[in-house]
Amino acid sequence: MMNRVLIFSVLMAALCALASAGCPEGYTQRDWPDQHGNCYKLFKNAALWFHADHFCRADGGWLATIRDEGDSAFVNSFFISNRGYSCHDWYWVGGTDALNEGTWRWQQDGSVANYVNWGAGEPNNYGPGDEDGLIVNSATRQWNDDRIFGTGAPAVCFVCEMYPTERQCSIVS
Repeated sequence: MMNRVLIFSVLMAALCALASAGCPEGYTQRDWPDQHGNCYKLFKNAALWFHADHFCRADGGWLATIRDEGDSAFVNSFFISNRGYSCHDWYWVGGTDALNEGTWRWQQDGSVANYVNWGAGEPNNYGPGDEDGLIVNSATRQWNDDRIFGTGAPAVCFVCEMYPTERQCSIVS
């Protein structure tokens, strides 16, 4: 009998550990084992890049990071599937060259953006002021640099990303 209780307790602890990481309410967990299952949420309130970045950080995450073709396809598909009628074709992600013009980095961790998917002639820093925020065209998945705040900066939807959160399990023996 004692062995059964011990086996049951070990099994329940293992199941608890497997199910212990999840996403906060409103976030969707990416179901790709090689991507650590980060959590994503589309915010349909249009914002400038600067505000979107601040909002994601205040919510415990960051504007989505796109490190490779797989991330690009996932984030874009997530945006299209969840946007409804509130969002246009463009959305903000977490790339910026605000600290060093021409060197694009991810807000998540400051790493250099090695994978890029710029549209033709981009990044171009077009117009008055700098274009320091990364915006994605959902129809093509191609990137554009755009102003992060001020007059002429676009207010569009954005995708936040965060690590899964730990959940507490209780085992009754």
